[in-house]
Amino acid sequence: MDVEESPIDLTETITEYAKKDGDRCFTSYVEKTLSGHKLLDDPNTKAWFVGKEKDWNYAFRVVWIPGNLHFSGDLDEVTFTHYHAMPTWKEAVNWVDRADFSYLMEKSTAKRKFVQLKTVAELARRAEEYFIQFADPNPWEKIYEYLDGFFVMGRSFDATELRVEDPEARKFAIELLMEHAYSDFTPETVYNIMDCPDWSGVYEYDAQAYWQYHGMRRWAALVKETEEYKGETEEKCTKSSELF
Repeated sequence: MDVEESPIDLTETITEYAKKDGDRCFTSYVEKTLSGHKLLDDPNTKAWFVGKEKDWNYAFRVVWIPGNLHFSGDLDEVTFTHYHAMPTWKEAVNWVDRADFSYLMEKSTAKRKFVQLKTVAELARRAEEYFIQFADPNPWEKIYEYLDGFFVMGRSFDATELRVEDPEARKFAIELLMEHAYSDFTPETVYNIMDCPDWSGVYEYDAQAYWQYHGMRRWAALVKETEEYKGETEEKCTKSSELF
């Protein structure tokens, strides 16, 4: 009995050929488009290197282009953007010199990070506030459910035996929360406990952001002491005064 031979499926082969052909076409287009590019002088760029003589620890570079300042070096990288405040490098210097930490970092690519320990403390405070002021035990009950089976100092947390009304039980819950703040406590945990879309924990900039901020402030202070900065500033002020 002849066995009918199954047809060969070339779908994958065709797809692979099409992909390769598409890649070749795209690569050719990109190479052709960029082939006429040359190295050009850019008057709209200025860079500074900030550090100590013979010691590059914590050294960094600041690069300005209209509307942007890019910070890079031992303190990682961050970009500050404000098109209206930094159309020129001198205005960029003045902007940084006037900015406080929160404002400057909000204009940067740096992100606030979830702080577990402070979040736990704030979560406990809110749960206690709900219970004492509004007689709402729900947050504490969810905290108990989350902590069920956890232990500290040889003592286990049993959510079925401990009562929310017992202040000693709530104290024990706070101890456990603080003890386990660095484990699996996440913004999702906070949301599930508080059921509040407007609050998912405490977020702060890390220590690196403070180094970057103070690095930028140091850069601005140093640039303001240069003859290049002072000369152009004084010249502009002189010309302005001559108009009156």
